[in-house]
Amino acid sequence: MNTDIFNSITRHLREIGFNMNILLVEDDEILQKQFQKLLFRFFGRVDVASNGVQALEKYSQRQYNLILTDITMPLMDGIELSTKIRALDSSQHILVISAHSDSEKLIELINIGIDGFMLKPINMENVLKLLDKVCQSIYDQNMLKYYSKMLEETNEELRVTNSELDRVLSELTRLKSHENTLSTENIFSVKDYHQISAQEFFISYSFLLATANEDFEDLEDRINLTLLKTENTPMEHIFEELIAILQEYYNIIKNTPQFEFLAEEMDDLVKTLKEFGHPEKLESLLPKLTLLFDSFEQWRKSLFSYKNAEDIHFMDHILINEIKNIQKTL
Repeated sequence: MNTDIFNSITRHLREIGFNMNILLVEDDEILQKQFQKLLFRFFGRVDVASNGVQALEKYSQRQYNLILTDITMPLMDGIELSTKIRALDSSQHILVISAHSDSEKLIELINIGIDGFMLKPINMENVLKLLDKVCQSIYDQNMLKYYSKMLEETNEELRVTNSELDRVLSELTRLKSHENTLSTENIFSVKDYHQISAQEFFISYSFLLATANEDFEDLEDRINLTLLKTENTPMEHIFEELIAILQEYYNIIKNTPQFEFLAEEMDDLVKTLKEFGHPEKLESLLPKLTLLFDSFEQWRKSLFSYKNAEDIHFMDHILINEIKNIQKTL
């Protein structure tokens, strides 16, 4: 897949999937963990179940925007699960993960009305395209419900708006009456000056953080694309790209004064990796680098997307420890 197209799909999927809940039903533990990790990059919540019985129990406790289920599973297979869920909610969106050997069962699933199939072995590019297509449909339906609700509340909103307009007009009239009292002799105290300077700094810093968030998202897309190439690309090339990504992380972080100490650790790591001369150890480093990138993504989301971190330094020690663990390996 073209890199620009891949980045466009992943970014769009992240934007529309941010508030969606996903239920993944897969009995293969390894595939379940890999798939869950991928889905976590795009969706707000990803629950897992190992068979249809567990899935139905979770479904009874929570609403899900999308269900991804394998066909062949113990206790209750994907066909029976899809049938039962559709009986409970005919509009529920369902994607089925199937092997080529399951082709005889696909007609039954089509009759049930599922949204699509993901064939094993899993092709990540095809998976992302299908997820993007189905999630766009879910997003459109949710927006339709949202706008319908807005139309139902139009009369009340208009009354509130009229009241607000009256208040604004009254305030404008009051300000106008005092306009001529202002003169060029009015001066700002030192305290006022520093308050205004602080406000201007805050606006500039907010813009800087917003830009950093977009840059971090671009780097996460590059990481996903790089990791998808690990089977077909020499490890030395993968390693060079990951070092380049770490360098970009450092370049962004060093521009935010609050994270100066973290930036220093990142700079040391990049310098050490560039001097690393043991290509036979590269593969053993990949899991630790992947863990570091995952932690950076969690850090970014808590600061910029969820905005639920009480302290901006809540993950500094975690990130620095992971960087030091990588340093010890070298």
